[in-house]
Amino acid sequence: AALNVDAARAAEAMHQLPPEQRAVIELAYASGLSHTEIAAKLSVPVGTVKGRIRLGLDRLRIALGVPR
Repeated sequence: AALNVDAARAAEAMHQLPPEQRAVIELAYASGLSHTEIAAKLSVPVGTVKGRIRLGLDRLRIALGVPR
């Protein structure tokens, strides 16, 4: 039951992210793409991908109450 609650909280937190951050996190973690592969797929610089992932993960940590 606790896992279901945690999964639901994580899914809700993901849906609260801006679409750009959610997309790169999903591509990196669910699809297993590298930063370079994500950048090519989305036609954005690698630095943009890295920044979006970092900001998105920071927002997820805050939403889930996970300490740094």
